[in-house]
Amino acid sequence: MADTKKSCTDSVDLYEDLLKCPGAKRLPGTGRRVFLAPRRYITALAKPQLEKAASMKDYLVIKESHTMAADKKFIVAYLATDKSNFSSESQGEDGSKTMLNKLSIVFPGTEEEQSALASMLLNEDVIALIPQRNGKCRQYGDDNFECSVAPSQSSGSSVTDETSTTVELSVGCETLPPFYYGDIPTAEGIYSGETGDLKSLPE
Repeated sequence: MADTKKSCTDSVDLYEDLLKCPGAKRLPGTGRRVFLAPRRYITALAKPQLEKAASMKDYLVIKESHTMAADKKFIVAYLATDKSNFSSESQGEDGSKTMLNKLSIVFPGTEEEQSALASMLLNEDVIALIPQRNGKCRQYGDDNFECSVAPSQSSGSSVTDETSTTVELSVGCETLPPFYYGDIPTAEGIYSGETGDLKSLPE
């Protein structure tokens, strides 16, 4: 039997035309909450489909749900309005480039709870799910890259200023932040990562 050699042309080609659709809604900013979990809460992380996807649209989508440790759930943290954002940039040389994905989440206030959460996250490898305005969650953190956490606070200087606690998350990744379509178990119930809607209440 003759040997079958692989070549670069054997790789899956998912490229499609990228259309511009007039009138399509593209609201900037994030949703009003973020879902956070120490990596140790999750026994198995679901993966994006990448080359296994059937189409370009599904390439960065995580369709399965993460497997949580017994009695562990995602923490729901509500955000200051119109303050949080995320961004990405490439890093590394040609042939070994990765993405550096950054998420800035801003909580209103500098009280005990905000200060404690920011301080505890400082020492954790974190998985963060942040909904976009359309409800679809983007994921920060995976099995290959540890999430770096940098908290800060601002007391303001006058009665018209705002007090806030900011947590900056930065994490390397092979891609832009994937979309998480799985279930998000929380103390409030189970949220959908695809829509941001509450699917079921706590049992």
